[in-house]
Amino acid sequence: PQEVPPPLPPVEGGANARGPFLGRIQAFRQWMHTNFGASGIFILDREGSVIFDESSHGRLHFLARSLAIASRRPGSSAGNVHVKIGAGATLEVIPVDTPYGCLVLGAVVPEALDAGAVATVMDALTRATSPSRAS
Repeated sequence: PQEVPPPLPPVEGGANARGPFLGRIQAFRQWMHTNFGASGIFILDREGSVIFDESSHGRLHFLARSLAIASRRPGSSAGNVHVKIGAGATLEVIPVDTPYGCLVLGAVVPEALDAGAVATVMDALTRATSPSRAS
């Protein structure tokens, strides 16, 4: 069983010239690395356009978007899907409803995340993408 990770750290104002959204996403990325051993993450919008990609995972974008669409059931929200992509590497695909619409998180992690960890990640990404995040 995986332990529940600590909440996202607060983002210092003005830490990044590209804006507070990117700063919050970078804090989320670091949180994913620290708590889940993610070797890389990317975030796509519902059309599959890249919002954030730390390691040029271009070959995984189409796969992630396809898996996210396939996981949607009529009348319900999409669930997470994972697929082994190499020795010690699993692509975890987590669709998340955010203030910007449904975003698809792709995270390369050592092993599939359990349901509790997925819920924690979904909550953390929702908070990270919220324009005024209260800590």
